[in-house]
Amino acid sequence: MSDIADAASPPVLELSGARATIRLNRPKHLNRLQAEDLGELVKLFDRVESDPDIRVLVLTGTGRAFSAGYDLNSVAERAVSPNEQQSAGSAFEVVVNRLEDLGVPTICRLNGGVYGGSTDLALACDFRIGVDTAEMFMPAARLGLHYYRAASNAT
Repeated sequence: MSDIADAASPPVLELSGARATIRLNRPKHLNRLQAEDLGELVKLFDRVESDPDIRVLVLTGTGRAFSAGYDLNSVAERAVSPNEQQSAGSAFEVVVNRLEDLGVPTICRLNGGVYGGSTDLALACDFRIGVDTAEMFMPAARLGLHYYRAASNAT
């Protein structure tokens, strides 16, 4: 697989009986999420929920990591204003909330490291099952930062 093909690999939906699996699919980049993946994930969640034969969703990564999180560089490259940067954060929040509210049970299969915003994806699932070497790390927490606008409105 070329770097170009790998960089353009959106999340993949696999169906097996009553189980749907959404696989983050950029193993050469530790399944780092791009801006275009956010809309694709929401579409896949909608597809899973609209199929009455699907009884469970498994969310996992391809390769040695679950996900390196959201590619903040892609936001910085595209965003020219604070409003656009805030919009990118809001889009990620929509994905996490949609996953958390999904009408079927969700399992996050942690096949490796979980970094940055992908920790929110894992925590939005009903269950998390991981390899014994899986680690979760959110660098923003060390800096006292939050990802979502809603967090700044907390009282």
